[in-house]
Amino acid sequence: MTSTTRRLAIAVGMLTLACTNPPVASLIPPPPPPVPRFTLALREGGVQRISQGEVLALTLLATREPGFDDPITFSATTPPGVVLVFRPPMILSREDSEIRVVVDTSAARTRHRITLRGTDPAGATRDVVLELTVDEGR
Repeated sequence: MTSTTRRLAIAVGMLTLACTNPPVASLIPPPPPPVPRFTLALREGGVQRISQGEVLALTLLATREPGFDDPITFSATTPPGVVLVFRPPMILSREDSEIRVVVDTSAARTRHRITLRGTDPAGATRDVVLELTVDEGR
């Protein structure tokens, strides 16, 4: 009698259960996330204050590990009434990106926590937080 080996993999949460025929089970952990080879920082600091209807200029610095020259793409999720524009939105060899923070007159007058994210082509990410306090417009 010959046996045929068959493999069945079932994903359960963050683990994959693998079974073969004849029955042998093993847990296969997911691959580790990619490790970023760069860091991010705000030149002007991560705590800023702005009035409704104003524009704030900041600089996002990217420091690369030696030998890492892949592009880094920037993104952010902002609250209603606040827009971030990255110039440029992706850097190659340059080490910084200018950010324009545009606060509409409708933006809530409160402290906002905005996460700025850099992502490389492998999917590795690095975050820096901007604590932005919006005051009443003048």
